[in-house]
Amino acid sequence: MFANNIVNDKMEILLDGKEIKFAVYDMTRNVVKSSEGRTWDLRNTAGRYVANGTYLVIVEDKDKNGKVYRYSAKLGVKR
Repeated sequence: MFANNIVNDKMEILLDGKEIKFAVYDMTRNVVKSSEGRTWDLRNTAGRYVANGTYLVIVEDKDKNGKVYRYSAKLGVKR
């Protein structure tokens, strides 16, 4: 689903769906970022870069027929 599971500049989602939404959570289950699209620039909702560590990413992907798929994966941020 991701180009790399450890990232240092941005996260890229490798899905071909029609509508892609994602939410990023820290290990204390706080929402760090929620957005639409295929990339995350490692900034939180306040616009600041997130700390190094492990994050949970949940992706919602809608295909051309409207069927919704959900994926989740751990992502490491290391700069």
